Amino acid sequence: DDYIEVPDNNTLHLLNQATFSFDLNVDDYTLQDGVYAHILSKGATDGVLWSDYAIMIHDGNLLVQMKSNGTNIPSNYIFDINFEIGTMYHVDIIYLESTLSLYVDGNFVSSVYNVINETNASSEPLFIGQRFVENSNGSYSGILDNIAIWDRALDPGSDLLDNPLDHSDDLIGFWDLEL
Repeated sequence: DDYIEVPDNNTLHLLNQATFSFDLNVDDYTLQDGVYAHILSKGATDGVLWSDYAIMIHDGNLLVQMKSNGTNIPSNYIFDINFEIGTMYHVDIIYLESTLSLYVDGNFVSSVYNVINETNASSEPLFIGQRFVENSNGSYSGILDNIAIWDRALDPGSDLLDNPLDHSDDLIGFWDLEL
């Protein structure tokens, strides 16, 4: 399985707001030794540290994991989506203080309230398509493309989500790829 490793830097420390945008087409929901398929993961290590933040596929649903600043205790937030295997979707996740909101193909799905209000800021890298490098548990199986991360909460109707490179203020990274 292919993945990208992005070395840690201060822009990856999202704290209390962010926007994640990506296209996905899931091939498989199978757990790998009890680990969900990771779309992205920042801060995890082999059995020692949980992710500062991660986005995973959980039985066709989307699971966002976030760890409060200064702790190693993650909170998991599940969005009931039922992604169909073999179907392409565009996903936007908007995190603002204590709310996570999910949009799929431009349509509002739901929000989760009272989430942690500040994510942890470890020195571990960001992985796209994988949990961390030490083993392949948590590898994503399917297509990932047009992955963008901003360090602020964008308006869900923003043209930034469609054209991230045209509006790069607060854009942490953009990966135009197919993993």
